[in-house]
Amino acid sequence: MSKRAHARRFLVANWKGIRFHCFDLDRHLTGLQGRNGAGKTTIMAAYVTAMLPNQRLLDFPNLAGKSQAKSSDAGLRGRLGDGVCYSLIEWITPRASAFWAGVTLTRAGTPHIDIKYFTIEGLPEEIRPHQAFLEGEGAALTLPTYTQLRSRLTVFGARLTQHRTLADYMRALYEAGITPLPMSTQEEQARYYRLLSSSMSGSSLAELGKSGLRNFLLVEDPGLEKRVTNMRGCLVECRQTRHELDHAQSAHTEISELYDAVWAMIGFAYFGAIGRHEQAHLAWKRQVEELREKRERETQLRQKLERLTHEGVEIALLLELGQDELKGRATNFEDAKRAVKLKAELDQLSGDEANSKIYYDTCMAAMDRARVVEHLAH
Repeated sequence: MSKRAHARRFLVANWKGIRFHCFDLDRHLTGLQGRNGAGKTTIMAAYVTAMLPNQRLLDFPNLAGKSQAKSSDAGLRGRLGDGVCYSLIEWITPRASAFWAGVTLTRAGTPHIDIKYFTIEGLPEEIRPHQAFLEGEGAALTLPTYTQLRSRLTVFGARLTQHRTLADYMRALYEAGITPLPMSTQEEQARYYRLLSSSMSGSSLAELGKSGLRNFLLVEDPGLEKRVTNMRGCLVECRQTRHELDHAQSAHTEISELYDAVWAMIGFAYFGAIGRHEQAHLAWKRQVEELREKRERETQLRQKLERLTHEGVEIALLLELGQDELKGRATNFEDAKRAVKLKAELDQLSGDEANSKIYYDTCMAAMDRARVVEHLAH
């Protein structure tokens, strides 16, 4: 897993010298300080028990000294109080949720210990540990049994899961991101216990050297040299591939730039041709329009010419008729002038009765002719 869980609180109940206490743990470092016999080792034993409750491994012989190392109260049994005992650790998982994991321990017939493995999820943040893991009020506070604890947690909306075997419990710790391995075998649990119990010894570094944890943490691998050689070859191939990729990228960039330039030139030529075509098309449309206008004007002029020609013929005919009429009227005018003149002469002669009858007849004849001409003229 990419992230690990971290412990936030550690609860110990009914262990030797500790009735009920909940420790707040720092994410990086927590110190435990006290005089001899204050219970530091008991607290660490309870913590190790919650982390790895394997009775075959849990052994704390320094409780009563060497003289009682073989007594019935030596080891884990000697650190438990009467009745049910609790050892619980609250973890904050990589998903930022609270996850309680621990055990209940009850001393049975010597040297047996009844252990129940369980985990708790969904306990609300506002519920304090003494509210969840103690019953009663004031001085009447008591530790609940396992069955009572299950019912009490259900009331608070939490879910208690009992694990039938130690392997199931260790698997749950691994899935929650607490342990680095599932710890499914006795060998793995023994190595992990030696790592945990080294913190309870006088010199952790010396204990690591004695217990062989160096070999557990730094296991000799015969195939490591081959894998390192393969990795070195892979790195060389990666460098070569990286160089080829850089060269291909450079060529790709150059080709892309050339492609872009060619495409730009094609675009300029294409849009230039479109522009010239549009200009030629507009010029052609203007020429067609001008030609159409010229043809319309020519048609109008032709029609006007034909109309004028027709009118000219009519005018010529009228002119000829007018000229003929004018000639006729000019002749009549001359006849009228002569008639007027003759009348004047007649008037001059009218008073002269002595004129001859011949002259009279001549005048009358002239007047008759004038009347005839005038009649013809009208």
